[in-house]
Amino acid sequence: MRHLITLFLALSLTTTATLAQILTGSVSNLGNENIDLTVVVDVANNSVTLTMEGPNSKWFGVGFGSSNMSGAYTMHVSATPFQMNERAHGGNGAGAGLSSSGAVTSDATSGSRRTVSFTRPRVGPSNNYYTFPNAAGTIPIIWANGNSISYGYHGGNRGNTVITLSEPCPPASDETLPVISICDGQAVDVFGTSVNFSGLFTDTILSTTGCDSVIQYQEVIASSSSAITDLGTIAICQGESTTIFGNSENTTGIYRDTQTNSAGCDSVIQVELVVNPTYDLSETVQICSGDDYTFPDGSTQTNITTLITYTSSLSTGASCDSLITTTITPLSAITSDVMEEVCFGSDYVTADVNLTNLTADTTLDRTYLASAGCDSTVTYTIMVFEQAVSISANAENTEATIDPIIGIPVQWQWFDCASNTAISGEDMGNYGIPSDVTSIEVSVQGLFPIGNDTCVAVSNCVMLLNDTSTSIAELSAIGVQVFPNPSIANLSILNKEGKLLDVTITNMIGQVFFQGVSNESILINTSTWSEGVYGVTLKVDGVRQSLQVIKR
Repeated sequence: MRHLITLFLALSLTTTATLAQILTGSVSNLGNENIDLTVVVDVANNSVTLTMEGPNSKWFGVGFGSSNMSGAYTMHVSATPFQMNERAHGGNGAGAGLSSSGAVTSDATSGSRRTVSFTRPRVGPSNNYYTFPNAAGTIPIIWANGNSISYGYHGGNRGNTVITLSEPCPPASDETLPVISICDGQAVDVFGTSVNFSGLFTDTILSTTGCDSVIQYQEVIASSSSAITDLGTIAICQGESTTIFGNSENTTGIYRDTQTNSAGCDSVIQVELVVNPTYDLSETVQICSGDDYTFPDGSTQTNITTLITYTSSLSTGASCDSLITTTITPLSAITSDVMEEVCFGSDYVTADVNLTNLTADTTLDRTYLASAGCDSTVTYTIMVFEQAVSISANAENTEATIDPIIGIPVQWQWFDCASNTAISGEDMGNYGIPSDVTSIEVSVQGLFPIGNDTCVAVSNCVMLLNDTSTSIAELSAIGVQVFPNPSIANLSILNKEGKLLDVTITNMIGQVFFQGVSNESILINTSTWSEGVYGVTLKVDGVRQSLQVIKR
């Protein structure tokens, strides 16, 4: 650094006699109209540019080379249209006008301000013109402004000051120093500072005049000793080997090697080895008999009905050979039968079957998907149980007997047909009329256990009576008996010979309460009739007989 400073000083000493190329200076806010002035002297090109700013409604001017009007060279911005006047002054007064030594390069007005730039030679055409210096220093100046735009007496609007011209700093030279490389954990002195990381550093050397002289650039590159360079992945198939860092390897893992990089620092290089397996696999597959199957190698076997074995040769995603042996087992379709027995007129309902009011045997099939995915068929056979039950009376009509039913378990119950109520205690195969009962019409109900149900069968009704009863009217000529008489709730007309019988019953004023024709016995409900005497007229084979019955 000392040599650089010494050299810079020597250069400075040898260049002090050289004329500056550009001199600049400025003053601002002169007077109550705030006149501004900037002077730029171009020594090499013998020119001066003067920029003056002041009010746009009044004339204003500056003078050079004197602190008063005696011997001053002045320039004035005035008049409409615009005028730039140069004048020479020997003392107080308007001075003598001079011909223009240059040209206006710009004239701009903004708001209440006017800015004018004027360029002329540095050296004046005669002694009446001011010659601007070619070296740094100060120049005495005067200033003034009028009360109108026309040039005239300024009154008290005047003053004097100095403007200093100076030489701008020349561009500093750049110096790029050699790159410094360091390893991880090391440090280096850069421009008086200890540095242990990468970067571009700068330092500026000042001249004796305070200008930047030399800007130095120093780049530091720090290389990490522990940095790992990943070379990627090497893949091989099972049973193969490869060379890594001079060694033969065949095991999956990450392999590293330590080397010295270009900066002289340790560097770690790593590579990953992947050993892809080869496969020899076996699989067993169940399909439905007759189905097709596509094997892992893409080939398809159709209509498979017997056990087969097939080997597929494949290449894995890592291009390693693999074998898959497939055994196909075809599954036969499953069939089954379901047989159920129900009562006549009953329903048979399951999750998949809905049969209502069955009156005849029914068979239907349902197809299901078995657990192996194959269709299975279930045949439902629904048998309808219908058992007819009949009873008959003995010749005296005093006892009813159930007609034989063989091989079927049954539970019996006798009923009074007139009231449709069970006769307590009567559950045997026959029923005899009690001695204290004039007449009764009976039937029997059988309960047949069928499957999970109980079927009910009801017999015909048979009239039983006691012949010794005084309340029986026997019309032997036509084979008919009428009882009981008197009647309370029912009147029975027994057609003993099964002939066509025409019956008419009226009250004493001729109103018909019953009329009917039948070749069977007749049971007439008289519970709603009024008490009294009723006439009964019977006709059988053209023979007519009459009698009276009493309703109580």
